[in-house]
Amino acid sequence: MFKPSKILLFLCFIMLTLLTIAWLVPMDGIEALGLKFRFPNIAKVRSELMGNMETQNHELIGKHEKQPTPDSTQTNRSQTISDSLKINGDSVIANESPNKLSLNLLLEKVTPIEYADSSKAALKSFFQALTEGHSQTGQIRVMHFGDSQIEGDRVTMFIRSALQAKFGGSGVGIIPGYPQSYQPLNVQHSVSGDWSYTSLHDGGNEVSQFGLLGGITQIDDGSNGEAIELKKIGKKSRSNQFKRLRIFYGQNDSTYLMELEVNNQIEDAEMLPRMGTIAEHRFSIPESSNSLELQFNGKGPLTVYGVSMESDRGIYVDNIPQRGSSGAVFTKFNVEFSKKIFDLLNVKLVILQYGVNVVPGNLNSYNYYEEILYRQIKAIKAFKPDVSVLMIGVSDMSRKNDDKFESYPSIEKVRDAQRNAAFRAGAAFWDCYAAMGGKNSMPEWVNANPSLASKDFTHFNFRGSKLIAEMFLASLMDEYAVYQSKKTN
Repeated sequence: MFKPSKILLFLCFIMLTLLTIAWLVPMDGIEALGLKFRFPNIAKVRSELMGNMETQNHELIGKHEKQPTPDSTQTNRSQTISDSLKINGDSVIANESPNKLSLNLLLEKVTPIEYADSSKAALKSFFQALTEGHSQTGQIRVMHFGDSQIEGDRVTMFIRSALQAKFGGSGVGIIPGYPQSYQPLNVQHSVSGDWSYTSLHDGGNEVSQFGLLGGITQIDDGSNGEAIELKKIGKKSRSNQFKRLRIFYGQNDSTYLMELEVNNQIEDAEMLPRMGTIAEHRFSIPESSNSLELQFNGKGPLTVYGVSMESDRGIYVDNIPQRGSSGAVFTKFNVEFSKKIFDLLNVKLVILQYGVNVVPGNLNSYNYYEEILYRQIKAIKAFKPDVSVLMIGVSDMSRKNDDKFESYPSIEKVRDAQRNAAFRAGAAFWDCYAAMGGKNSMPEWVNANPSLASKDFTHFNFRGSKLIAEMFLASLMDEYAVYQSKKTN
């Protein structure tokens, strides 16, 4: 057995050795055998320790100092967000001892929507439709395209809920015929029979041409009991109190019988004619419905482009995520096909939210990306010349550098490329990165209490998605109020 004195001497020797290495190794490490070895630098450790002590002392002193009174804009901003950030009646941000991030976000001024010039024409078509009450007499459509940051209806669901509360409407809008991994709240989606689904992420010429609604769902032969099932679940809400189903279909070589079953009983039926392009059929849904089933019977192929849960009037925000995408998809779509979809849906606003798949490249220049996005926006304008387009800039992302997470150095370059592309193509721009807090803000979102982002330091979680949506909506409604005031003056 070792004597305590020998153990102590051994530990002291180890500590002395480690301190010597820390003193000698440069801060950027040393290279050997083609590898780079790093070691915590003693000066850096001391600096961080002292910095933490100073921060703690400052916070302790700050508790006894009078805090500055925020200006009226900040107060209103705080009230707006704190009133609306509720999930099932519970505040998203903890009420007791809010951390620094939460307090800063609540008091932060609105991050304004940006335009290429003072005319602010980019959102005129959308705002005009709202002002003229189109949602009271018919439908206004918003299509929210994005990468994995909006997958599972994140961000989109909160934008939809707020706009429907203000301008009317119920239902989650368009979903693929085939159920996805992440489903909208309050609606359970399933299928039976022999279906195949191809997303934009999966690729392929046909889906690139005709997958504008996110992908295509197909039947090779409708003789195997193919059906799409929808079930209302959870408490009543705008998302599951829809009154109409719209089925977008096509590419069928023969007629198809489509039957609607409500609460396990046949409610309605329609014979779908042969269709080489996209067409739609509408079913009215009884208020008493809990479960719905669309049954398809026919010979040969049939494509279902999407199913929309909605009402006759109101505003609808469709969630169309494209995992892994940089946003370079719209120039691949068939123009005539896309025009028809935009007309059928009466699309007034397209929101684009991409960037997290481009940032890790860490290039010196993103001029190429600016050109790509410029062409995508111009393609969308070709689908419907008067449609408004708004680009939400890339959010902050972090990578680990030594012992802490820091923003990718390319974030602001990607953000600037997005802004430039939007302005050149006549679109509006909202700076999500700045709204979050700018450089190195993502670690604060991840470590907030409760957390607002996932541990991958890239994606917002449920609470963070709601917060970003509320911040974006505050900016959008500010611009709408300005538009209205100009119209009345």
